[in-house]
Amino acid sequence: MVERDQQSAEAARERVESSLAAVEGQLDAGAWLSSNTSSLSVTALAEALQRPERFCGLHFFNPVPASLLVEVVLGKNTSWATSSPWDHFD
Repeated sequence: MVERDQQSAEAARERVESSLAAVEGQLDAGAWLSSNTSSLSVTALAEALQRPERFCGLHFFNPVPASLLVEVVLGKNTSWATSSPWDHFD
């Protein structure tokens, strides 16, 4: 089954922001949070969070099980402490 919800970019961003904020509320203060979105701004999504410095985007390349390549997308407020551990992500 494939689900596709045609909606405005603004509605999509609001839905993702709401979901990320809800997840963030369940995480320890030191946890990282990321999104796999490629169509929404990481900086804009982070604005809805309490700890935008601990948020980044991650894009896994296909085929995921065979690829060691992961793109880390930093937002304007992503901290170095959040981005540097992804250099050694296995």
